[in-house]
Amino acid sequence: MSSMNPAVLVLIPLSAPALASLSARYDTDDGTQSRDISLLNEETRRAVVALVTNGTTGCTPPMLAQLPALKVVSAYGAGYENVCVEDARAAGIQVAHAPGANGATVADHAIALALASARDICERNAAVRAGRWDEVRSARPTLGGSVVGIIGMGRIGRMVADRARAFGAAIAYHDAAAQDASVGAFHQDVAELAAASDFLFITCPGGAATYHLVDAKVLAALGRDGFLVNVSRGTVVDSASLAAALVSNAIAGAAIDVFEEEPRLPACLLEAPRLIVTPHMAGRSPASVRRQTEMLMANIDAALAGQACPHAVPEAKKG
Repeated sequence: MSSMNPAVLVLIPLSAPALASLSARYDTDDGTQSRDISLLNEETRRAVVALVTNGTTGCTPPMLAQLPALKVVSAYGAGYENVCVEDARAAGIQVAHAPGANGATVADHAIALALASARDICERNAAVRAGRWDEVRSARPTLGGSVVGIIGMGRIGRMVADRARAFGAAIAYHDAAAQDASVGAFHQDVAELAAASDFLFITCPGGAATYHLVDAKVLAALGRDGFLVNVSRGTVVDSASLAAALVSNAIAGAAIDVFEEEPRLPACLLEAPRLIVTPHMAGRSPASVRRQTEMLMANIDAALAGQACPHAVPEAKKG
């Protein structure tokens, strides 16, 4: 790092505007290739005062140990499930994120995936181009009159619910606790929610608490006419169980923006039928990128000025 500007280490791919904003104010080092901080020379590691990551890539205690001048870890996005929040705070390092920056975009994408899957858009596009017009004009399900089940009724879950209601869907959900009755029908058990749903949307956080929450039992409960949509984290769904459910026609279809082993689609899903996949871009729109970049810069600027990050990760609930 050549100039006297504070040094920022970036562990994730960022949009061009975000990189430009960082580079205009800070010495920005690209650690996206290996994400192995130990490969950086000692001078660079000792200069880093801010670390940019996300919930998937995270930050570990060994990373913190190699960055003695670190003042802030900022996640580019709302998720921070793999960031060692308590270890960082114990070392006097602030931890921040960008809550709400891309929620509307994620919810829009979730609805688009649901409709693409239920209406069989991708396959029918290819069929028409191949001259098979008549054979693909069959009736297909849609959101109107359906029951939309949502795993995780947080900010994004509520946005999905609002959009689904506009299509005429009824709402059911699973969350840590029941919310106001106006939110929808609460189900304490995920399999029971799946059984009650025509569409099952996943909008919950990732991490150990939700690892493989959607498994073979849940998919069986969703049933042969049910559709799965995942815009949260790939680890919430058991890939092998999803592949098996698609191959055996245990569910009608699935559309996922996230998956285990990103960016490589798990081998078991490569040939799975009735599966639509997008490359973890549900939250990406010009507006959301601008807002995430603004929040990232505000967090880093504040921390390096000795102030509290405006978008600090909330304190963990006790008990």
